[in-house]
Amino acid sequence: MSARNEITGDLITSKSPSTAYSDGWDRIFGKKKVEQAKVVVETKPEPVVDPAQVERDELTKLWWKYCEKYQKLHILSFADWLHARDAGKTEPYLPTT
Repeated sequence: MSARNEITGDLITSKSPSTAYSDGWDRIFGKKKVEQAKVVVETKPEPVVDPAQVERDELTKLWWKYCEKYQKLHILSFADWLHARDAGKTEPYLPTT
């Protein structure tokens, strides 16, 4: 024996879901939007710069420029050139023999 609606006389049974029901179900429980992957950027610390090393590198560059400029002359060692530079000599410095 099936139950009947007293007013309409229809059998009380489950009906198929309406379009509005289906749309609401999908909106609430449907597939979730895929979230964009978060990019994690690691920041590395700045390299430690030794001021003495920077000065040595700059002096080496100056020594090479000196050697290129006066290449036909006797080429000094870096130590001789540095000594002459610190002594204030600006002309090509040739060590005494």
